[in-house]
Amino acid sequence: MLVLAGLYISSLYNYLLFHMLAEMFAVVTACSIFVVTWNARKFFKEKQFFPFIGIAYLFVGILDLVHAMTYKGVNIINTSYA
Repeated sequence: MLVLAGLYISSLYNYLLFHMLAEMFAVVTACSIFVVTWNARKFFKEKQFFPFIGIAYLFVGILDLVHAMTYKGVNIINTSYA
């Protein structure tokens, strides 16, 4: 409950801060899914679907991190060409 209240207050204070916090939560969640499925792959010997989903979530997390770094106003990776 406190985390949600903190996110709401950060959205009122600075939208860029809120956006980065939300994106980092999504990146950490995606990487955690990868770590769990990668370490549990020995239990899925006949079903290779779960490790595939874990690896896919890793790439989704990477794309989400790139999206967060190139968001307008962050200025970590400059995407303006002019």
